Amino acid sequence: MITDNFDLIVQWLNNNISTFLYILGVFIAAAIATKISTHMLSRLLKRAVREDMFPSKTDRDRRVRTLESILTAIISFVVWAVALLMIMNILGINTAPLLASAGILSVAIGFGAQSLIKDFITGMFIIAENQYRVGDYVEIQNVKGTVKSITMRTTVVKDDDGSIFHIPNGSIIVTGNHTMSNNKASIELSVSTDTDIEKLQAIINKTGL
Repeated sequence: MITDNFDLIVQWLNNNISTFLYILGVFIAAAIATKISTHMLSRLLKRAVREDMFPSKTDRDRRVRTLESILTAIISFVVWAVALLMIMNILGINTAPLLASAGILSVAIGFGAQSLIKDFITGMFIIAENQYRVGDYVEIQNVKGTVKSITMRTTVVKDDDGSIFHIPNGSIIVTGNHTMSNNKASIELSVSTDTDIEKLQAIINKTGL
């Protein structure tokens, strides 16, 4: 059975060598286009997102990584979608009815996937408004942890115990970012009533509390 299938593959390749080379060329071109586009995107973001726009280099790097992850995913999707359509045309598959039905299908999906659309729209606002970035320590939906990734649909947070939470963007109502603001530590000290307060304050200031 395996030998027969292999023979059929070899026979098809012999009869359609030019078609195979075209398909292989499309795959290689798509891979190269994705690589070059993401590389150029990375350089463009590093130039566009200036350091003077952020209080520190760390803040700026987090913003760049966040935008980079989102835009890279979009570029990859577009490039490989076009490559798939080209391959279908090479194989003789008429893509016109497929594209026409895709428009009708998208309308039907739109009515049945309102939550998904809400996730996408909310994700766009989160990224555009720079509410939080990859690497920030946040509190979202009663989950406290570090943002590992942000997509147009979900935010992935890793809490202090190492658990990974995938939070749909559309469900996010209130977000607390503990990285962007100047947080202060509140510490209570119990001392005896006869303590020299001035000396205590000097010790606290010296130790950096």
